[in-house]
Amino acid sequence: MRMMIPMKRVIISSFLSLLCLSSYAEMNQTMSDQTDRSEFEKSLDNYYDGSSYVRGSTEEAIGETDEKSTYVPGAVTGTPEFNEDEKGHFVSGAVSSPEEYVEFSNKDIVGSIYHRGTKAFSFSYLPDNYDVKDEKGTYSKIFEADSADSVKGGFLLLNWDFYLTRRLFSPFVGAGAGFGFSTGKGRFVNGEKSLAKFNLWMVPIDLHLGLEMGLSKYINLSLMGGPSGMGLWQDRNDREQGDPKKTRRQFGYGYFATAKLSFNLSQIFTNMGFEIYKVSDISNLGLDFIARTHNYSNFADNIELSGTSFGIGFSFEYL
Repeated sequence: MRMMIPMKRVIISSFLSLLCLSSYAEMNQTMSDQTDRSEFEKSLDNYYDGSSYVRGSTEEAIGETDEKSTYVPGAVTGTPEFNEDEKGHFVSGAVSSPEEYVEFSNKDIVGSIYHRGTKAFSFSYLPDNYDVKDEKGTYSKIFEADSADSVKGGFLLLNWDFYLTRRLFSPFVGAGAGFGFSTGKGRFVNGEKSLAKFNLWMVPIDLHLGLEMGLSKYINLSLMGGPSGMGLWQDRNDREQGDPKKTRRQFGYGYFATAKLSFNLSQIFTNMGFEIYKVSDISNLGLDFIARTHNYSNFADNIELSGTSFGIGFSFEYL
């Protein structure tokens, strides 16, 4: 019996020693996990430090959050995933730990893509307030007569621009084309109106170099100009098909210059801007007020088109 008691003590002591070692190992494992998590959070900080995108968390409110992105943020359970487009721009989403989310307002997202567009498309309408000079004044008699039969429809212009760089002053190159229409009744030598109806189609084609100046986040001023050509196609209804005098086509050339003041609707109305960007690559939608001057000559007939007109349009900037 005396030999059994020490043996029990040895067994109990050994069991308690193993239990203590196990608890110490668990403590070390927990501390190791905490160290790894700290390094993970530090890596996220380093990642964001090099990014121009706005970040935050549930503990850090970002701007106005009354309107949230419709993109649902997800939790990071391993390597963080960042939502980017093909150009590497952050567009939407969240990076978070398993119980921590990042929320972006529409204003944040739209603001992050301002001034990052690489190309733009625009269309505009300008009334035909240009002057036309010809030897006999035929154009004025037909298309500018004070009569309901004389209509100058104006010009619809399209432009494609490609930015060379994006700065406070952003140079760009591009091309444009347009379409204009006028109609009127012919006039006899004595000034009386004839029954012959004349239609005139005008097609300007432009090449341009321009410069855009960011006056603010909401307003841009653009200046552009370059060589331009003008095609004229005249048709009259008092001649049969095949008659060489029924139609007349000619081409002249000259120059043009345009000034454009653009209001950025995407930045002014950020909810609308976000909805447009969500379904397309349009980063900025602009309302444009335009002044265009041009001068064309060297037509087959002795004609000169010149003057200035003011119009309105829209521009669409793409990433």
